[in-house]
Amino acid sequence: MFLPHPSNAGWVDEFLEEAAAFPTGRYDDQVDAMTQALIRLRSTEAFFTVPESRFTINPYTIPEGWPRVFAMTMMRDRVVALWAARDPNGTICLYAEHQLPHTEPSENARAIKAQGDWIPGIINCFAGSIAEHYAVAQMYQSLGLKVEYVAPGPEAGMAQFWQLLATNKLKVFASLSMFLSEYRIGDYESPFLRCCQALLLSGRDRMRTKYPKIRVPIEPTYHGPQSWMA
Repeated sequence: MFLPHPSNAGWVDEFLEEAAAFPTGRYDDQVDAMTQALIRLRSTEAFFTVPESRFTINPYTIPEGWPRVFAMTMMRDRVVALWAARDPNGTICLYAEHQLPHTEPSENARAIKAQGDWIPGIINCFAGSIAEHYAVAQMYQSLGLKVEYVAPGPEAGMAQFWQLLATNKLKVFASLSMFLSEYRIGDYESPFLRCCQALLLSGRDRMRTKYPKIRVPIEPTYHGPQSWMA
């Protein structure tokens, strides 16, 4: 375990003193937090086997012709979303993310539509019955999202995730700080990683391209004695 140098982080000296004095020291709050964090890291999946440098890329403008899709995950206290696009070579790129610390539907729908209200989406929920999940999807449909409910499949989704990483067919914008933070923790049940699993398992078949609207020329109307010639 590595700690920052005390000259860069003022809390380090006090933390080391508390750790050195444990268990007979006066305070143990930081030691308790550290041990819980280490237990969690040791008991989660080994996401660290693939370094971020292998799949993170600098952000760029996604070409209009690339098919896209997004996934939403509904929590009790927040809503998160993740967007993916597919390049002509079949590589999947995760390029945008969304999170609000509440589940108010209209505000979440407005923020998600801002990425492109034509982009289709899928939704999965952490709790509730299947009927309730469908009801949530219908509510967001009424707010203008092209979204449908899909049942989660974490095992299959993770298999797709690892396969794409192994074949260099998954890229992630370095600007997706929330997704990358959950990747570092390694809990595949975390919201953004659940979104990623849903995208790879069910979203790729639902990807759509924004087709440009074709303007139909309007024939001019002529009036006058020679209008019959038009």
